[in-house]
This record gives sequence, structure tokens and C-alpha cells, in this order.
Amino acid sequence: MSDLVAFLRARLDEIEAAAKAATSAPWSCQVFHGGTDHAEWVVTGSTGSQAVITGQVGVGWMAGMPHDGEHIALHDPARVLREVRAKRRILFLLEAAQKKADAMPGDGSLEHAVTKTTVTFLLTVAQTMATAYDDHPGYDRAWDPGWETQP
Repeated sequence: MSDLVAFLRARLDEIEAAAKAATSAPWSCQVFHGGTDHAEWVVTGSTGSQAVITGQVGVGWMAGMPHDGEHIALHDPARVLREVRAKRRILFLLEAAQKKADAMPGDGSLEHAVTKTTVTFLLTVAQTMATAYDDHPGYDRAWDPGWETQP
């Protein structure tokens, strides 16, 4: 479990660093059409800084341009940092439950059973979180929760 938690914390640290380095939120997106042959989308940060992409309308990735800009704007740094905090809280809860379970006598009591079930549940949540990074070289396939069908 400690390797899984360390892996997730490292990914969250990377995401947090990128979000803190980005222009502060909120972000917004506007699409401008420059005639019939080209368009641009502009993602604007709260300081007025902008990312502008221009391309030919309907060609390649530019065909999905309005949706790309909306997607980028929805992932502004403030929202990303809130997500990082929420995921860190899950890892904290997992470690706290594991620490409690380790300190308890394995006496078969209801409290022990509930604590072990809590650890199992939170571990599955952490394993599921890790699957978002299954393309990372440090991802361990043993962490996969092992469901045959996933949504």
C-alpha cells in the first residue's frame, strides 16, 4: 500500500506544481471565427493573460476547437488544486484507517471488522485513482482493482 500511496502523492505533487505555475483562475474560453476559412479559441486567465490557438476551420483537431477550449477552461488551476486536496484527503483517510487497524488486536470484534473493511474500501478507491495514471512508467499493474468490466 505504501508504494501506491507514494506513487499517487508524486502524481498529485506534479499536478499541483503545474497548477500553481499556471495563470490563476478563473479561466474562460471564447471562440472567434475569422471568416469562413479560419478560427481561433482564446483561453483567458484572471490576470488577462491569454492562450490563443488559430487554425483552419474543420481541419484535423481544429474541427473540435470550441470543445477543446471549454475543456481547458474547465481545468483552471483553482479547480485542479481543489481536486488535488480532495485526493490527498482520501490518501490521508486510507493511511489513518490502516494505522488504526494495525494498532488493533485481531480479536474478531465488530470494531476491528469495520476498520478492516474501511481500509479495504479506501484501498480500492486509491487503486481506482491510480488507474488514471496507468500509462505512467511508475504505475504497477498489481494496483489495478481487477474488475473485468469498468464503466
